[in-house]
Amino acid sequence: MKVQTLVLGSNERGQRNEQLPWIWTFGIQENNGPHWFAELQRVHWLRAKAQLERWMEEECTIKNEAHWVPAYFRN
Repeated sequence: MKVQTLVLGSNERGQRNEQLPWIWTFGIQENNGPHWFAELQRVHWLRAKAQLERWMEEECTIKNEAHWVPAYFRN
């Protein structure tokens, strides 16, 4: 069984106090440790990056709408 989920890196902006949820460390065998955890962090980083890009797009859209709405009502 292979599970891919979100794990934020401790060096990501705003994530220094985030802890890995207990569910992802429960029952991990020592022989699976480094490789399994590295894959988990990679997937978590990619999902966090995608979330950041969605928020940046949303910010851009909201700023544009702040200009479009008044311009619409002026004309």
